Amino acid sequence: MNDKISAKHLERAAYVYVRQSSLQQVRNNQESNRRQYALQDRASELGFGNVVIIDEDLGISGAGHHDRPGFSRLLTAVCDGRVGAGKRSGRGMRQDDLMHLVRGNARQRGLTAPRPG
Repeated sequence: MNDKISAKHLERAAYVYVRQSSLQQVRNNQESNRRQYALQDRASELGFGNVVIIDEDLGISGAGHHDRPGFSRLLTAVCDGRVGAGKRSGRGMRQDDLMHLVRGNARQRGLTAPRPG
C-alpha cells in the first residue's frame, strides 16, 4: 500500500481516464492502449476495490470544441466526491482541463496520481 492512500480514499473508486487524440492513434498505438488499460490492475494492487475505466473519448481530440462525454463524466465524479484517486492516461491534456480536475479532486480530498517518470 502507498503511504499517501488512506482508508478514506479506498472507500471511493479509482478512475482511469483513457484517451488518444485520433482514431489513427487508437488503431496504430496498441501498446499505449494496453498500458493505459493496465492502470486498472495497478489501482487494484493499491487496494481500490472499485476501479472505473472511462474510455468514451478514445479518438476524440482535446483541441478545439469537441464534445468529450468521458471527460464530462470524470469531472462530475470528481466534483461529486466519488473519486478516491484519478489517473489520467495518454500523452496530453489541456492545461485548463487538468486544473479543473486537480482542483476539484483536492476539494474532495481525493488523490491525483502523477505521471510516472
